[in-house]
Amino acid sequence: IRGGVPTSRKRSLLAAASALNALFLLPRARVSAAAFSCSSWNSFGLRTTCTSSTTCACSAVRRQHHRLTSSERRQYWKSSSSVVFSSSVRDEVATAAEEESSFDAKNTRSGSERWNSLVGNRTIQSLLVCGDGDLSYSASIAPQLAELGISLTATVLEDQDTHHATYRQSEQHAQTISSYDMHEVRFGINATDLATHFPPSVSNDEEDNSAITFDRIQFNFPHWRGKANNRYNRELLDNFLRSAADFLSDGVGEVHVALCEGQGGGTAQTKKAWRESWKAAEYACMNGLLLRSVSPYEPEYDLSSHRGMDRSFKVGNLPKKYIFSKPDMEADVKVGKKLQLCCRHELHVNLPPQGEGLRSGSVYSIDDVVEGNAIQKIIEGVVDPGIRVEVPMRRVLTPQEAQSEFSVAVFLVIYCGESSTLTRDQADGYRAASEEEVQKHLPLRSNRTGRLVSRPFPYPLLSNLVYHYLQNKD
Repeated sequence: IRGGVPTSRKRSLLAAASALNALFLLPRARVSAAAFSCSSWNSFGLRTTCTSSTTCACSAVRRQHHRLTSSERRQYWKSSSSVVFSSSVRDEVATAAEEESSFDAKNTRSGSERWNSLVGNRTIQSLLVCGDGDLSYSASIAPQLAELGISLTATVLEDQDTHHATYRQSEQHAQTISSYDMHEVRFGINATDLATHFPPSVSNDEEDNSAITFDRIQFNFPHWRGKANNRYNRELLDNFLRSAADFLSDGVGEVHVALCEGQGGGTAQTKKAWRESWKAAEYACMNGLLLRSVSPYEPEYDLSSHRGMDRSFKVGNLPKKYIFSKPDMEADVKVGKKLQLCCRHELHVNLPPQGEGLRSGSVYSIDDVVEGNAIQKIIEGVVDPGIRVEVPMRRVLTPQEAQSEFSVAVFLVIYCGESSTLTRDQADGYRAASEEEVQKHLPLRSNRTGRLVSRPFPYPLLSNLVYHYLQNKD
């Protein structure tokens, strides 16, 4: 930290760096509250269950570890607060940089491969391009698509006369596209209302009255006309995804959206980056679409439509292409953790006095709840297929800290859309079902039930949220 930064600011930055460093350097071995107990304070300012078998990583005080007996483990929640991280969170954080580099390389395709679908990996047969500026993108890919036998429908919002008058190369690009028999150009097409422009085909045979579908629908760098804030651009993206979802071919249909640096938010790792983005993954889930891929996108055509005028625009250093498709539960295609959309909530469980067990009929013990994965197993039994459950952190409060007659175990529960879409309403339904199911085994803290789950967030943001969670609980 160089000069020019106030001393108070330096302290806060150093504290944040120290806390994040501690989180990133946590051992990969599974944390168990039964392993060791350390009374030192960690970088978050909380007493923690340390996982080191040799030396303590806590920064403030270093004390010797003491092995706990079985009886001592059963009483450990009566001591000061303990925080336990699951191995999955540490593994995700520790391998984030490695995944980032391999992820971009894996999803970058060139040549004819870029016209293959992600699911099934077969060449698409039809492409609809929406909002194509001066038609330069469609004109640039028209020859290659014709060679591959892929039909192209290029569309723009302006009517034909307005488009020709606005863009200098409009007529030339339109002629290039139309010179191929299997391609066409359509003017006056609103990408947020495709149903109006592509009505079902009319036939004497009722079975043939089906809607037109496309293997791929693409919208490069959508933007509200004029100078706009995120609210209008999110609305544009939301309406487009809702419209496009109804025109995707079964099984292989995909929506491709190219966005400027920071707009999509799909792999945001800070709360600020996510809040300032267009939250593409969230709006996709609201319209029944799952984010399948985020990869670098380098435009190889003239970017000549800026706020409805014939001039170029900047896309930043790292534009990305977002690929969405409908979930296919039969194919059981899972999305990588980096792309999963999640919701979280806390589960507060009252722990019984020493010597007492769980409620009659429960197959779990107190050790299973406090030290094991009983809570996660119970919740996994109430969520729908395609939803992944994770309990990345737990904290045990003494009766004094909980202001209760009982010790309280607090679990941070995460629901993630792995092969199915996840919305906030769905996640809150899982929260209600989870609370009902857990109460069959242990009583819940009555004043902490029925609370709405968090807004959706991308999984890469989890480590940042855990850090802020611990700061707020300090």
